[in-house]
Amino acid sequence: MSTSRILRFLRHSFSDVRGAPDGKLLTIAAVACVVVATYPVGWLWHVWPPEYIFSPTLLFLAAGLGVDAYVTHSQIKADSDVAQATATGLPVGTAAGAAPAPEVQVNTILTDPAPAPAHG
Repeated sequence: MSTSRILRFLRHSFSDVRGAPDGKLLTIAAVACVVVATYPVGWLWHVWPPEYIFSPTLLFLAAGLGVDAYVTHSQIKADSDVAQATATGLPVGTAAGAAPAPEVQVNTILTDPAPAPAHG
C-alpha cells in the first residue's frame, strides 16, 4: 500500500461529512493508541494504570464522545435540511421529488337523536 493511499485513508477516516478534521475521531484514535500502548508497557515494566482510574475514564470518554457525535450528526442533518429547503423552496423535511403528503379530510355529521316518546 503506497503512502498516498494510506494518507487518503487517514484523511477520509478522521474527517466528518463536510471533509473537515473531526476532533472526536482524532480523540478516539489517540485514546485507542494509549490503550493499545498500555499493554506492552505493562508487560515489559510491570506498571499498569489502576483499574479504578483506567476503566471509568475510558467509559466516560466513550459516553461523552458518543453523545457529542449524536449531537453533531443532528446539527449537520438540520443544517442540510435547511439548505435543501432554501434551495428547493419546499418546507423542511420534504424532498424535491417526493409526492405531496395526502390531505386528510374528516367529515363529522351531527344528528339530533329522535325525541323521546311522551308517556302519558
